[in-house]
Amino acid sequence: MFGAAAAVVFSLIAQIGEQVDFLRFIPEPETPRERRRWWIAVMAGGPGWILVGLLKILGGSFLAVLALNQGVPAGEAADPTRMYMVAFNYITHSPEVSSPWPACS
Repeated sequence: MFGAAAAVVFSLIAQIGEQVDFLRFIPEPETPRERRRWWIAVMAGGPGWILVGLLKILGGSFLAVLALNQGVPAGEAADPTRMYMVAFNYITHSPEVSSPWPACS
């Protein structure tokens, strides 16, 4: 279980590192107003990207717990297909309505 959790966190760290690498292409600001916008962009694209990773982890955790509460076996609760099917069934209360939704996204 620790290894699975660590794999998720480590993959997000690699995504954050990739995102930060793109910051080197942001041109230097020329005016004070642009400097403020530049700092906002750098902070949002660099350290702020951790918040996006946090939302991914929390969202996945919520869907896994929802799947477990709906009776999905623990071995299948981490499967994204099962998680989304449970979530869509929970929202629509109809397998016929919810089945096409994952295929459309």
